[in-house]
This record gives sequence, C-alpha cells and structure tokens, in this order.
Amino acid sequence: MVKADGSISSSTAPVDAYHTSAHDKDQPQRSVSTTVQLMEATNDTTILVKAAEAGARQLWRDGYRYSKAGVVTVDLVAMDRAPRALFGGFDRERGARLMSALDAANARFGRGAVTLAAAGIKKPWETKFEKRSPRYTTRLSDLPSL
Repeated sequence: MVKADGSISSSTAPVDAYHTSAHDKDQPQRSVSTTVQLMEATNDTTILVKAAEAGARQLWRDGYRYSKAGVVTVDLVAMDRAPRALFGGFDRERGARLMSALDAANARFGRGAVTLAAAGIKKPWETKFEKRSPRYTTRLSDLPSL
C-alpha cells in the first residue's frame, strides 16, 4: 500500500515469507513463501491482514525456530485504474471510510494509537528505529546539511 501526493495504490497479491536462521546450523532449516491472490486490488488493511493470515496458516509449521517473517505487497496499481471484480468484489467505499477514520485517529493521537485487533495488544518486541539507516532517498529531513 503506497500513499503519496493524494494517490493511493493497492495490491492484488500480498506475499508471506518465513525463514529460519542460516547461522543456527544445529536447528532444522526452512525458507518458504507464498502469494495470496485477491479477487481484486485493495488498499483496505483489514482485507490485506486476512490475506496475510491465510498465507501464514498455509506456510506455518511447528518445530522450526523462525528468525525472520514478512509480508510484502506486490502488483501495486493506482486505485482509480484497478480493475473491479465482476462478482464478489470488495466494498471499496466502506473500506475507504474505515481506513480514513483509522488514519485520522492515528494522525490525531499518534502512530499506532488505533490498530487492528490482529496486530495484538501486548507486543513483546519493538522495532529499533534508532538503528535504522538514514532515508536520504525518501525523506528530505534525513539529507545531511553542511
């Protein structure tokens, strides 16, 4: 999902991936991925999360010590150019209102103030932003100044 200059892109295929660590030589190794095809493009987070969960159920196997997992959206298209499903398409108007309300609440109360229940309430981990590389190509504020 990409939001830039008022245009919204959507995805028709979230990709789930799980990997074990190549450094754990004494542990069973596994590296798998799958693509979940949607009936039409969407930028509705609730639909993308359900698709990612379906991919996770398909891939997950107990007994592995996974060290990396991710979901990537591919086949991005502009919403106004995304073809609609003939039958059983998504309710884009409802989804747009819901996502706008979610974005507005997070803009007002701070990032992550309102999330989907699927994201969980208690998170035992946290992204370490202080170790992130500067984003020179995507954020003007990260450009070095002289």
